[in-house]
Amino acid sequence: MKKLIAYIAAIAFAIAAASAAGNVVVLRSSASLYEPKDATTVKWAADITAGTVLDKRDADIVSKNLYTRDKTWEDVKFYAVRYNGKDYFIQIRDSAAIAGANRAAVVADDAVLFTKAHPATFRNAWLHTGTIVALEEDPDRIFTEITFFDTDDGVRRTRNVLTSKLSNAAGDIKAVQLLEKARSMKDEGLQKDFLDSASKAADTEAVSMYVKTEVNNLLGLSDYSEMDIEQISEFGASIYTADGAKVNLRSTPGTAGEKVAQLENGTAVIASMQTSQTETIEGITASWVYVIAPDVEGQPEGWVFGGYLSEK
Repeated sequence: MKKLIAYIAAIAFAIAAASAAGNVVVLRSSASLYEPKDATTVKWAADITAGTVLDKRDADIVSKNLYTRDKTWEDVKFYAVRYNGKDYFIQIRDSAAIAGANRAAVVADDAVLFTKAHPATFRNAWLHTGTIVALEEDPDRIFTEITFFDTDDGVRRTRNVLTSKLSNAAGDIKAVQLLEKARSMKDEGLQKDFLDSASKAADTEAVSMYVKTEVNNLLGLSDYSEMDIEQISEFGASIYTADGAKVNLRSTPGTAGEKVAQLENGTAVIASMQTSQTETIEGITASWVYVIAPDVEGQPEGWVFGGYLSEK
């Protein structure tokens, strides 16, 4: 418990420190901090969680050689930062310079990426809920330009998303940090403490729901029981989302269910069961519905949120 309290205090300290100009937010989960090995070379010092805000020690990007056990990489780009009273370096690909804590944010709902601040530039790519991003400006417009770590290509990218998909509330960022820290815990008791704290930290309903889902997944819990499921007359429907995003098909009803597939907007499905209880997601109240997608390769079947179905 003492470790947990100390970690939460460190998060609060880091967020508070971001009120000064010139900071860096960690974008990559389990990013690394480095310390000097000699005058020109740095070596690994510690791992740090996405969302942590670091004080920037130098306005310029610095080049250092990066020592690893297998190889020394030359002219790697770093930010010089300070964290918990100590000086470190962090790779620029893993982080982004920001102007205050309000420039760090978390994706509160799966967000479609746009190359420009206009829906006509839609791309078939998105960021998942819980992704930490850096904001280029205060999020007060329909679109916001963000910088994030692309886990597929291992690089930092800049794109635009709908501002409504983001939250820059300090509690939401802390909740995601605690959740990510819990994932790495081997001690079940300590992991449970971190998960409990993550569940209580979120400021917004969207991030709170995301954290609840991830906590249930880690603990192997389900949102619904067999008593909540009822057979219905089969009917045809299609996947529908207002922004054209894909919809998660889950192994069990509720957001805690494991994702078994993602269905494109417009995909035809056949429904055969639903939950007797409803849930509210993105302002839509509906049951969870069991469907099969007969026209999709492999004919995946599972549960989708009924608010994302358009009955034929």
